[in-house]
Parts: sequence; C-alpha cells; structure tokens
Amino acid sequence: MEIMEHKKKFQLERLVLFSDAVFAIAITLLVIELKLPDMTEISNASLANALLHTLPHFMSFFMSFMIIGIYWVAHHRMFYYIIAYDVRLLWLNLFLLFFIVLMPFSSYVYGLYSGLNTAFTLYVFNISMLSFFNYAMYNHISKPERHLSHGLENPRRVNFFKARSWIVPLCFGVGLLSSMVWTSPWGIAISRMSPLLIIPGMKIIRRKFADVSELKSAN
Repeated sequence: MEIMEHKKKFQLERLVLFSDAVFAIAITLLVIELKLPDMTEISNASLANALLHTLPHFMSFFMSFMIIGIYWVAHHRMFYYIIAYDVRLLWLNLFLLFFIVLMPFSSYVYGLYSGLNTAFTLYVFNISMLSFFNYAMYNHISKPERHLSHGLENPRRVNFFKARSWIVPLCFGVGLLSSMVWTSPWGIAISRMSPLLIIPGMKIIRRKFADVSELKSAN
C-alpha cells in the first residue's frame, strides 16, 4: 500500500514539474520577439527611434508575461487541492499547456498587428482557451466521486475558482466587442486597454465569494 502511495505521489510530482517547465519555457520565449529594428546610423536619435518602434512588442510581451503568470498562479493554487489524478486530468492539463505554449506566437502576432482586430481576436481566443481548460480542470477535480481533490467539498469554493477562470477572457472580450463597434483609431486604442478591467473584476469576484476566497481556504 505504501509503495502504491509513493508511486502515486511521484507521478503527481512529475505532472507538476512538467507543467512548471512548460510555463517557464513559454514565459521565456516571449522575450525572443523583442528585437531592435536595423538602424541606418548609430546615434542616440536612431536608438531612441528603434526603441520606440519596439514599444508595441514590449507592451504585448508585458501583457502576455502577466497573463501567463496569472495562469501559473491559478495552476499552482489548483494543485494545492489535487491529491490524485486520472487520464482525463492528464489530458485536460496537457491541452491547457498547449495554449500556454501558443501564447508566444499569438503575442507576437498581436504585437506586430495590434491595430488589427484579427490579431486581437487570435490573442483573445488563446486566452479564452486557457480559461476554458482551467475551468474544465476545476470542474473535473471537484467531483466527489472521482476522489481527485481535498478541500473542494464546498460548492461555493468551487464556484469561486470557476468564476475567477472567466475574468480574464471576459475583460478581453469587452475590448474585442468594443473594437468591433467603435472602429475609429481612438476606439481601437481604447479597446486595447480592456485588460485594465481584470483587477477590479478579480476584486468583485473575491468580494462576492469572500467567505470561501483562496486566502481563507489555504489556511
């Protein structure tokens, strides 16, 4: 019995370590696209212009870095509750990691064509799929009959984590919809600021589920 428990714990650790490695690689790959354009002359003015040219890429890099960070923290918190695994959980986790690995590409396209809704749609789709699989994993591990978690017996706590899963894509979705309604350059620019809604959105969810927030559940 002890041998089986040891093997189960070892396999679960492999899952966590593999996931952490994928997150780390994806978040590192983001910076590869931060390249200075060729300068016609070496001068302070040319360098300043080149740095200004990379600003859209830097903004998409920063945003994607924070988003991957958000989902890594969410993944970390989720595995605080997981005590076992099954094949379905392995595949759900693998699909989540697939869209984590895709982030450097969608971030690059968005940084290059930030003013185009097609690029923004790809980016929002990538983020939405991350949220979907994060939600699906919580939905799977919280089912009592599967015996995969401990500490998720309270349905409100599960609903809290499920609700948090959708905050990020909903905020980006608001921006995407507004950019389709207000197509002027100013409208597009304002729509790209929709990620700023994430912080108040998280606060609203935490206030609504204050009795079962992750801070209290971790004690």
